[in-house]
Amino acid sequence: MSREELYALAEHEGLGVEQFIKVFCRWMEADDGTKFLSLRETSGYECIFWNKDTGCSVYSLRPVQCRTYPFWSDVMRNKNSWDREKEKCPGINCGTLHGKCEIMEQLALYGSRNPVTDGTEL
Repeated sequence: MSREELYALAEHEGLGVEQFIKVFCRWMEADDGTKFLSLRETSGYECIFWNKDTGCSVYSLRPVQCRTYPFWSDVMRNKNSWDREKEKCPGINCGTLHGKCEIMEQLALYGSRNPVTDGTEL
């Protein structure tokens, strides 16, 4: 998530940025070794802000990682990666069919994100 997304979510939850990170985030590692901030998931791999009865509790503030899912470069890499993700997410291949242009826009948006990394000044 970006610095702007982090600050907006922390404010929404009534927390300081450091406290928000402790409660709602985790550090992940990219293929190049860069550590970046991501929202935590539940034990069932659902977003920490997802409620099965009411949906996303921060919908209007969703970070790019959420707005573009499942159209992430690593998920879209090939059919096998798509099928592996489908095993984790029952919504994949269900509902609205997205056209190539929309998918390409989502991939570009995901690719242009500027996530908080372990070197980002908060």
